[in-house]
Amino acid sequence: MSAPEQDVREWLLRAQSDLLNIDNNLNSPTIPWDTIVFHAQQACEKLLKAIVVQKGNVPPRTHDLGLLLNMCPEIAARDASLSQQMDKLMLLFGSRYPDTKWPSEVEARDTVAIARRLAGIILPMIKTKP
Repeated sequence: MSAPEQDVREWLLRAQSDLLNIDNNLNSPTIPWDTIVFHAQQACEKLLKAIVVQKGNVPPRTHDLGLLLNMCPEIAARDASLSQQMDKLMLLFGSRYPDTKWPSEVEARDTVAIARRLAGIILPMIKTKP
């Protein structure tokens, strides 16, 4: 694994870029709800990988939020609903492919709330580390 993949800051910068993509798209006159869901999933993935790296582990090359959350029990312990929310987000993440239905506005906004909730848990934990 390359040095950037072992750098917590790099994962956070990329997660923050996904969150910015969400905000930019939400301010668009035409909102691509599938793109919102995609960036919400990506933000969660990168936030969880930042914690994996902070703990001294190598993050797996996966999009599976459930697996990543299981690698971070201290995060799951902060909010008992996170596991279910990660599962929901993973189901909607599949909407980027033609053989699935488009996410609704409500579903997409729910994924944004999930990503922001996870960021609200993880970012303060990382900032408190030297």
